[in-house]
Amino acid sequence: LTNIFQTLITSRAYCDVLLIGEDAVPVRAHKIILVAFSDVLKHYVKEESGTKIKLKIQKFQWNKYMFYMF
Repeated sequence: LTNIFQTLITSRAYCDVLLIGEDAVPVRAHKIILVAFSDVLKHYVKEESGTKIKLKIQKFQWNKYMFYMF
């Protein structure tokens, strides 16, 4: 199961969410991973309809946090 999640996280094949911070850097993500680990993002994903979701995140810059994610 751990290998499956790791493959899913690192793969862009089935990304269904696009996260965009204030720095306008788009980051592809998996809806299932976001809702599993964040109640806040679960709320926003629930509010959006459709198969592809674009979430703009205010007061957040990806270039400051990418180092910690990978």
